[in-house]
Amino acid sequence: MKKKWLSLALALAICLGLLPTTAFAAQNGKLTISFKTAVYSISKETFVRWIDEPASQSDCGEDEYVTVCVEISNLSGAAVTLQKPCIRIDGGKQLYWADLTLKAGTTVKLHVFHVHADLLTPGLHTVTVYAEGEPLYTGRFSIGRDWSEVFKLPTQAQIAARPADRRSPYVVTWLSTGKDVRYDAYSVDFKSDHIPYGTYSSLFNGYMDYSSLKGQCSSVDNDGHISLYGGLQQGDKGKPSNFILSFWDIYCTDAAGNTTIIRPKRIYPAEATGDDSFTNEGDGAHTILPYNWQAGRWYRMLLQCGTSKTTGNTTVEQWFQDLTTGEWTHTCTYDIGVKNSGFIGNMAIFSENFLKQYAGEVRSLEFTNVRIHTSGGWRDVVNTSVGIDVQTGAGSLVGAYGSWEAGADGNTFYMISTGVSGWGRTEKTGKLTIQNRESGDPLKLPVAGPLKKP
Repeated sequence: MKKKWLSLALALAICLGLLPTTAFAAQNGKLTISFKTAVYSISKETFVRWIDEPASQSDCGEDEYVTVCVEISNLSGAAVTLQKPCIRIDGGKQLYWADLTLKAGTTVKLHVFHVHADLLTPGLHTVTVYAEGEPLYTGRFSIGRDWSEVFKLPTQAQIAARPADRRSPYVVTWLSTGKDVRYDAYSVDFKSDHIPYGTYSSLFNGYMDYSSLKGQCSSVDNDGHISLYGGLQQGDKGKPSNFILSFWDIYCTDAAGNTTIIRPKRIYPAEATGDDSFTNEGDGAHTILPYNWQAGRWYRMLLQCGTSKTTGNTTVEQWFQDLTTGEWTHTCTYDIGVKNSGFIGNMAIFSENFLKQYAGEVRSLEFTNVRIHTSGGWRDVVNTSVGIDVQTGAGSLVGAYGSWEAGADGNTFYMISTGVSGWGRTEKTGKLTIQNRESGDPLKLPVAGPLKKP
């Protein structure tokens, strides 16, 4: 498959603000614009302090609120005038500031006022700054979730008093694409504010299409398991966080009952990384290498299929983007050993505690902007087909114990859990639906067009 839409260098430049988005920005060439999360006074509408992610209203005092601050710097040797400067958050209403003139070498801070706090909701936002109706710059900012409003957080004493031999709940939701829908790429934006040791945030848990093997096999399966999963993990104390991508062995059985085992093979990175196979919960191959996963930061995971020039088989690439810096990392690529394949059907996202000695700690996961690429282009995935489930009895999760909460708040799915019992719900949530704030090609920010005159 030719990845016509894959232009990582261009996408990175846009995300970092290195490329002008309009003639205005190109013509000036000396304005730099960035978005930061800040705390302002409600009564005085004055700047109080910068705040790091995750930033939520719980980080504020009585007369404070979290907002987005636009910093515009004039690096030229002459003054620049901005007429009718305004901002749009997630393509919503136009919020105007007074006309302003920036002297050479100066910086101005513009913020969204408290009267528009309804736009400053938890989650990842896209935002565009305009002057004279023309877009100057598009980027992102985020506001943290106040988890204390969602879930009662246990104390360290309560965590220490929990049973030592049980893992905390495994919280999973299956997102609905349709069981027969085939796609060659998948993208999801996600953030974990709480990442204790022994945490796995799996961002894709799904299936590959093996229909091209039907001519040589009477049956094809993964021994009752899914085809692959991938995401980020925080291991034991003293060990770095890491990415993971795992593929289960493919069992191809012919009419005579003979079974051929196809094991996907990593082709990037080429160097050996130790034991690249696994035998627990089925057999297969995986890659686990360090990735600097930080709490409170939004990331994007991209999985995409291609075709090997060497074998003609389908390949699967895994990429991560730090949405704070815009940096993309190509983590690994597999030749799955099957031709003309792709992803198919519904996929799951889950939060798991895999080291029971850290089960009592709180772990959280938020995700949004889920998209798949089909023959008809990019398509949003905004519904869960079975809601949230919690496994407490099967397989490696025997004896799971604790509390959890999950839901959706319009634009973002969320889940949180702890190994301390009695802190959240015990029943399923039912079906959930959101509305993506970003659609289309995940390698590009949404294109902002000119505004109508105010």
